[in-house]
Amino acid sequence: MSHLTELDEIIASLAKQLASVADTLLDLRSWARDPSRAGSCVKAYFVVLDAVPETKEVTALRSWLERYLSICVFDGAQKRFLEKLPLELEGATDLENFCQSAMQRMHEDRCHGGLEIRLKFDFSSNLMEAAA
Repeated sequence: MSHLTELDEIIASLAKQLASVADTLLDLRSWARDPSRAGSCVKAYFVVLDAVPETKEVTALRSWLERYLSICVFDGAQKRFLEKLPLELEGATDLENFCQSAMQRMHEDRCHGGLEIRLKFDFSSNLMEAAA
């Protein structure tokens, strides 16, 4: 099953209970086709999470995002890739706090020589290679 077919099934199950975020779910489907929109996909998750408590369908969406997206770390000044971190959304309640937590982890757990660090959501490279 392709990652988009899998996402379609998740979106269909969510759409039945979340008419209030139908536009976001449709946008999510579109964004999942575009590697430059990974951050929008994560944002959509938090819109869905805000609309409904975590159900098995929301958990399926979170699992899909965690499986196919990651956080890339760059040297902000030189825009040099430093590392890739797994996306871990469990327990996160909103996008701002999630991003703040990820940045705080970078400062506390990593040693990149005092560089200006930038984080970016990205689709896993193996997923994009398979889609090509």
